[in-house]
Amino acid sequence: MKTLLVQESQKISGTINISGSKNASLAIIASAIIIEHPVKISNVPNILDVKNLLLILKHIGFKFHFSKNELLIYPLDKVQSYLIPRHLTSRLRASNLIISPLISKYGKIKISQDSGGCNIGARPIDLHIYAIRKLGYHITLSDQNYLSIYKNTKLFPQKIHLKKISVGATQNAILATVYIKGTTIIKNIAIEPEIIDLISFLCKLGFKIYLNKKSRTITVRGITREHIKAQKHTIVHQVIPDRIEAATFIISTAINGDKITLNNINHCHLQNILIPLTKSQIIRYTKLSKDSVQISKTEFQFQPSMTISTKPYPAFPSDVQPQIMVLMCYLNGTSKITENVFEQRFQHVYELQKMGANIRIKNKKAIIYGKKTLTPTKIQCSNLRSAAAMLLAGISSKSANKLYTIIENADHITRGYENITEKLRKCSIHIQVLQEKYPSTVIQDNQYLIK
Repeated sequence: MKTLLVQESQKISGTINISGSKNASLAIIASAIIIEHPVKISNVPNILDVKNLLLILKHIGFKFHFSKNELLIYPLDKVQSYLIPRHLTSRLRASNLIISPLISKYGKIKISQDSGGCNIGARPIDLHIYAIRKLGYHITLSDQNYLSIYKNTKLFPQKIHLKKISVGATQNAILATVYIKGTTIIKNIAIEPEIIDLISFLCKLGFKIYLNKKSRTITVRGITREHIKAQKHTIVHQVIPDRIEAATFIISTAINGDKITLNNINHCHLQNILIPLTKSQIIRYTKLSKDSVQISKTEFQFQPSMTISTKPYPAFPSDVQPQIMVLMCYLNGTSKITENVFEQRFQHVYELQKMGANIRIKNKKAIIYGKKTLTPTKIQCSNLRSAAAMLLAGISSKSANKLYTIIENADHITRGYENITEKLRKCSIHIQVLQEKYPSTVIQDNQYLIK
């Protein structure tokens, strides 16, 4: 596992090009299983999760070429393997996104449910299974935790109401219905930008999918494979920018920044981050162009506390909760976070407490007593977004001596942030990447001095 050495007391300043969305890329790449003609997908981030998903597609039999953030995938006539083994699924939570594309086009799948990704609480596949079973698929779960799904009868369109808003279940429900003749209606769906990007991609392929964001309803008019084959041209699609990466850099500027320019962003997708930060007079933002923004930290000495409640989009995202908690450690007064999405999303709290943060947890609520200076020390990453929070904490930490924050298990951050250390270095942040343990030469009395 990689270790990061992050120098304390640094102000982020410069220009960053935001990468393509991790979550949109994973959904679109998985959905490409149903293609009948080559597809060219651009703005795909070169991150670990994308590489692990491509390993699964290669195992199934797909041919593809991935270079310079552009992915070309060729259609598959014959599946090489319907069995997706544990050693592939254990690397990637999003491995479940291949279920519906594979059964929709090829009729069956057997996939291990020992999936990887972030350990942030229960993310059961029950909602996915509910939608797929209602459409008429036969589903069994073996003692070895392998899920088998296949068509055993004619499938019929249905009215599906998801019991809980879920991005993954929404994606699988859509893809399970695209080849079912008739009209399927899916209600209580997620309306994240990544869902809309997936629908945009599928419509380019020729599928008939209609979204009503206000009522959280999707209507799918099923078509035949012959209809898709008749398109006879290469589909080109550009993945949307990663709003979570952009939010991470915005919050970094709010904590200890000067001025930063973010390129390749979508202003609409960032409103749930920008509005609370500007209302609290923590940052100013200036729209430079349709896909560029300048963020600057305000000069106000008294920056008031904040209250955040995470919920599905368009509310404040759970994926940004760890990062904004770091900011709250520096605000005046008492800030509060209610985590409504993942019950284990507070794993980063212990690490922040090791740095001197005063945080109390009660059930799904966190109370952050602000105006605390975080001190460099050795901390651990437990998941992707906590890794981003640890990085922000290390950059903003301060001490009497010039010290490093040592961040262990930092491989988590490579799952979702493309070239993040290089991007930070371009913004005047001093950071070192070590492949294994940190060198003993930087350790003095359990502190980590900058040489």
